Amino acid sequence: MDWLLMALLLGLLCITTGLAVRARRLSRELVAAQAKLKQAEQRLGALHQIALSLSTTLDLSRLLETILEQLGRLWGYHHGAILLHDPDTDELVVAASRAYCHAPGQRFPADRGITGAVFTGGKALVIDDVTRDHRYIDGVAGAHSELAVPLMWEGHVLGVLNVESHQVKAYSSTDLDLLTTVAEQAAAAIGNARLHQETRHLAITDQHTGLYNYRHFQEQLAATVREAQLTGMPAALFMVDLDFFKRCNDTYGHPTGDVVLEQLARLLRESCRADDQVFRYGGEEFTIILPGTTDADALRVAERIRERVAQHSFLTRSGRRLDWPVTVSIGVASYPRDGLSEVDLLIAADRAMYAAKARGRNRVVSAAAGAPALLA
Repeated sequence: MDWLLMALLLGLLCITTGLAVRARRLSRELVAAQAKLKQAEQRLGALHQIALSLSTTLDLSRLLETILEQLGRLWGYHHGAILLHDPDTDELVVAASRAYCHAPGQRFPADRGITGAVFTGGKALVIDDVTRDHRYIDGVAGAHSELAVPLMWEGHVLGVLNVESHQVKAYSSTDLDLLTTVAEQAAAAIGNARLHQETRHLAITDQHTGLYNYRHFQEQLAATVREAQLTGMPAALFMVDLDFFKRCNDTYGHPTGDVVLEQLARLLRESCRADDQVFRYGGEEFTIILPGTTDADALRVAERIRERVAQHSFLTRSGRRLDWPVTVSIGVASYPRDGLSEVDLLIAADRAMYAAKARGRNRVVSAAAGAPALLA
């Protein structure tokens, strides 16, 4: 009996010990599961937060900065860049970067480097040690790991989201899944931002010449005058009219007249400075806004434009040179001397332009002088 009792006790002890071991294992598994759940909740919350951030702006530059900012703040990806494809040159352009060797604007052939492989292949790549990969282009000083994900939108690769780390084998399948999800959100936001930009561009652009249109001219002139009023900086406005344009249409027909307008628009753009804005005002009339420009500088720019137009060989639609030189008459008005509002400036420039035409055309007239401008 003592032997049987002892056996029963030993059996109960084994069962109890087994249950205890199993309980401890289940407890550890529960703790691990809770940690994973918490991590998943944090990531889901972070993904929701970045989605909200991306929905707050349609400005592409700000959007890209937001993506990289959120990647660093929410997940610790502090080194990386977003490269977008330029279809005109077939290059990847660094559109935004953080702690990256290449500043925004840097360009690479679309098939070069690890990011190029991701772009052309349309599939993400995880590189454990870039120092052993001949495709690697230095992006982060001292980097070892790289994770690059394509930005896919409506079946097209817009570019590449790229992060790098100083550690070897820094990125796991979890990182890949996370960055892929972020890339999907980012690509949709980038695609929508581009559509908004294109729509906006069409709304403010003259379809025939490619210059800004009358509507955008009104907006920009008002904005320039407001800025000048706030800062005390000068500004200038040109009214430009193509001389004897009716003669061109009557002689060669309207198709050639349209071609001449296109050539003049291109010449005006090329003759102006980076901050100057050129608009098609209507018909054969153009306007140019010159922010931060004094009257003396404005007259020099206007004279340069007049000379270049007069010396340019304009062609017919068939490519034959016109039988007479094309010239322009330019009226120049300056803020604040010739007007304190956009309406006053426009009237002053318009009157100066008509004075130039009345005095024989192919000349620059200052609104203040009411006579051909004398250049220093």
